Amino acid sequence: MRTTTSIVVAFITLFILASLTIPGYNQAFVLFALAIVPAYLFFFLGTRIGIKWNAVVILLLILTTLNAYTAWITPVFTVELLIQTTLAYIALSYFYYMLEKERSRYEEELSVALKNKETLLKEVHHRAKNNLQIIMGLLESQAFRTKGAACKKILISQRYRLQAMSLIHESLSYSASYEKVDMSQYLKGIANNIQKYTHHTIVLDLEPCVLGMSDAMNLGLFLNEAISNASEHAYAKEVKGRIEVSLKYREEQCILRIKDFGRGFDANRSSHSLGLVLMEDISNFFNEGNMMIDFEEGTEIVFSFTQKKNT
Repeated sequence: MRTTTSIVVAFITLFILASLTIPGYNQAFVLFALAIVPAYLFFFLGTRIGIKWNAVVILLLILTTLNAYTAWITPVFTVELLIQTTLAYIALSYFYYMLEKERSRYEEELSVALKNKETLLKEVHHRAKNNLQIIMGLLESQAFRTKGAACKKILISQRYRLQAMSLIHESLSYSASYEKVDMSQYLKGIANNIQKYTHHTIVLDLEPCVLGMSDAMNLGLFLNEAISNASEHAYAKEVKGRIEVSLKYREEQCILRIKDFGRGFDANRSSHSLGLVLMEDISNFFNEGNMMIDFEEGTEIVFSFTQKKNT
């Protein structure tokens, strides 16, 4: 691409210079075109190559001026005008060179600042992930030592929630973007983590969808609660059940669906459970968030919210 640009710019430059010695061209247009040549040279070719090309142009302008003086080839412009044109071109070249040099300096400073920002964000996500993993380890250790089933259940539930938060920091620390999250990979990580601790089969159907960090973390917590509830309450202990998870994007709507084929649950009794209350609270954080629960043939939770495609 750079070679093609160089060839095109060089051809246009030589054509304009040739117009100085060929009768029949609009003289005013030729002088105007010559004035913007150094801008094109520095912008498209950079300062280093631009300096070389401008030196060639200045040399050709000097030769054109000498030709007008000696009249070896019938000149189109007068000697005085060509001298003024050459001096003006040198002044413009210096002006454009300083502009391009300053632009390159600012671009380099912005590049360094962006790189430092990315390094800092990567370190922040890495430290956040490590701190959450330490807390998870403490909860898991305490759950192992706790004899009460109810207390152990609470500790394990909290560990799952922290794991969902930890996964997003891990995803962002290795991502090229430190603000956007690939939800298909993130939700897959959450489901796979729960799969390690349940004998039920979790089936995933996740379409590509990108969310900001805040929405991604909330949706991850929502999924964590939904799968945890399904794996714990949908089936009898001796039954190996199936839990389906899908993420679809339809007409600026993200739709997350969690479906089991178990015995369902008492809506009146379960409406005050911590998991369901947490999911209802999370749904309020989203733009036009809406959660629906269907108890026909098991339990199906459908959560939808508005999400622009490029957001």
